[in-house]
Amino acid sequence: MKDSTIVLLQKEIDELKERNGFLQKKLKRFAQAFENSSIGNSIIDLSFRFMYLSSSALTQLGYTNEELSLTSILDITHPDDIELTKYQYDKMLSGEADHVKFEKRYLKKNGSIVWVGVITTLLRSSTDGQPVHFLEQFDDISAKKEAERLLVESELKYKLLFDSMLDGFAYHEIILDDDGVPVDYVFLTVNHTFELLTGLKKNEIVGKRVTEVLPQTEHHWIERYGDVALHGGKVSFEDYSVAFDKYFKVTAYSPEYKRFVSIFIDVTEQRKIEIELNKKIEELDAYFNNAVDLICIADTDGNFIRLNPEWEITLGWSLKEIYAKKFYDFIHPDDIESTLNTVQQLKEQTPIYNFENRYRCKNGDYKWLQWRAVPSGNRLYAAARDISEKKQMDVILEKRVLERTNALEVAYKEMESYSYSVSHDLRAPLRAINGYSKLINEEYSSVLDTEGHRLLGVIQENTLKMSQLIDDLLNFSRLGRSSMHYTEVDMKAIAEKAMQEILSLYPNREVEFVIDDLPPCSGDSAMLKQVWLNLLSNALKFTKQVKRTKIEISFTQTDDFVVYILKDNGIGFDMTYKDKLFGTFQRLHSIKDYEGNGVGLAIVRRIMNRHYGEVSAYSEVGKGATFYLKLPRKEV
Repeated sequence: MKDSTIVLLQKEIDELKERNGFLQKKLKRFAQAFENSSIGNSIIDLSFRFMYLSSSALTQLGYTNEELSLTSILDITHPDDIELTKYQYDKMLSGEADHVKFEKRYLKKNGSIVWVGVITTLLRSSTDGQPVHFLEQFDDISAKKEAERLLVESELKYKLLFDSMLDGFAYHEIILDDDGVPVDYVFLTVNHTFELLTGLKKNEIVGKRVTEVLPQTEHHWIERYGDVALHGGKVSFEDYSVAFDKYFKVTAYSPEYKRFVSIFIDVTEQRKIEIELNKKIEELDAYFNNAVDLICIADTDGNFIRLNPEWEITLGWSLKEIYAKKFYDFIHPDDIESTLNTVQQLKEQTPIYNFENRYRCKNGDYKWLQWRAVPSGNRLYAAARDISEKKQMDVILEKRVLERTNALEVAYKEMESYSYSVSHDLRAPLRAINGYSKLINEEYSSVLDTEGHRLLGVIQENTLKMSQLIDDLLNFSRLGRSSMHYTEVDMKAIAEKAMQEILSLYPNREVEFVIDDLPPCSGDSAMLKQVWLNLLSNALKFTKQVKRTKIEISFTQTDDFVVYILKDNGIGFDMTYKDKLFGTFQRLHSIKDYEGNGVGLAIVRRIMNRHYGEVSAYSEVGKGATFYLKLPRKEV
């Protein structure tokens, strides 16, 4: 009995030794796996303190076992991940989980951060099941996290780009019928510009068919997109959409089978402008082709670029024949030099508004053309009018003018001879009447009573007036024929001289004469002096009833004209009768009150007309009169 017991005990001892050896081998293999694993392994106590770390764990964190021994894992956990770590470990301690898996950041010894993927298991006692310690396994996932960050960043950039595109963007999937024919397509996504250009909202159309969203969609849009989605490739086109009542410029391509992207812009305004521009071009073409003038576009080298049909009609050449030559080939030899000079002006970008030359017709005749041309770089835009008939008429008119001028010269000479004859014939009886009246007065003075003497005085006075009238008429008629001698006229000097001559005839008149420093003008000095003599005589005549006569001469001027102004303080006149003022033998006042024969102002107007000037007057009754003489500064 004792021996058998010993044998049994020995057997149990041998079994325990064998089991212990197996456990030792198993533990050794676990330690080797724990230590040599490529992932980090660590043993952590229930207070979250490191008990031991594998070589891989130490390498990833940069510490030694001595440095981390009994150090809390929370001490080297990133502050933002501490609560997450505590939460995960508490889940295991509370029995909610026997292991957890999460991502966190550890702080390495050098201060840098390492992202790790963690799997932690709570180890319990095999005897009573109580928690013993944690086995934490972690691996460096920094590269993965960086890739995720870059991916998020890339997606953000893509989204920003997608949403900020100036073009509309839409992603679709084509829908086929049973025969594989495209019949519709679905909106998968659109960008913000799509919404702006179409007025459709992304959240209202994504996942829906285009025929559901836009029932008016024309089928050719579906066919075109279907071809891209099924066969790949890329197409660009411009088309009108009835659904939107707009023109779109579209580029479509297929990133994968049955799907396509459309990128588009609204070109409605551009198309409207193009349509309007084409309309204007058609209008201009219609004008160009139907104009009665010869219209052309040419270059400064003499080449025709475009001609209208009137060239064929006017010159007889076909347009093909004209295009084959330079425009110099058609110009009359005598007009080549002037044409070259004109083209040079156009090369200098100076427009030409009135140029004439002769073009050769197919039958050998020449046509006179009058040109207007505008340059633009080396292009010339020109229009010409056939003035051949006008030129012929000008020759005829010039001949007629010459003939009539000669006839007028003859008539003037005859009139001058007649005027001399009339004046001579009139003066003879006037002299006789005047002489006999003086003789009667001298020899029969004692016989005549007072009334007889008065009547003889009236006869003598009127013969003198008649003689003066004849002289004035002769002077008036000669003004239209006498030659003019243009010089620069000192108007102040001749006005002052005229005033002196007139005042010498009225020694007892009290006159205030004020004259500005008048600018000169161009004219005949003798004629202009006569103007001042007549106007100043009038001023003295019609101021004789005022106590103190005042006559002022001033001026205004422009670049081309001087206006001389003569003002008096006489009786003035009624502007109702201003049209009679400068007529021959026209009087606005009684001859009993104011002497004169009504020729003086008519002479003034004739002289001003011959100077291409003007004379006018303004007055109020009882407030004096103002005369205006407008004369060119230079010879016309």
